[in-house]
Amino acid sequence: MSKQRMSAVDFVRLCNESNSVAEVAQKMGCTVNNVHQRRSTLAKQGVKFKAYADHRGGPHRDVAALIALGEETLPEGAETFVPKTRQTAEVTA
Repeated sequence: MSKQRMSAVDFVRLCNESNSVAEVAQKMGCTVNNVHQRRSTLAKQGVKFKAYADHRGGPHRDVAALIALGEETLPEGAETFVPKTRQTAEVTA
């Protein structure tokens, strides 16, 4: 079964009239990830989209509360995880 791609005009209109990415995906007959990717691509080109409360990653995080929770629940003397930083290429002349 072949799906027809929705025009960019219709996609922007649908996104801004809907209340969630899941709703857009359902109406388009595609995945949530497809909607995120297309919104991201168009947004990088300057297209304005309605912000949804249920964006990928969940609601905005209270980082201060998470830090406090991590310190509170970390067993005494436990080794802590420190992510490695990305190495960047050195600039050569």
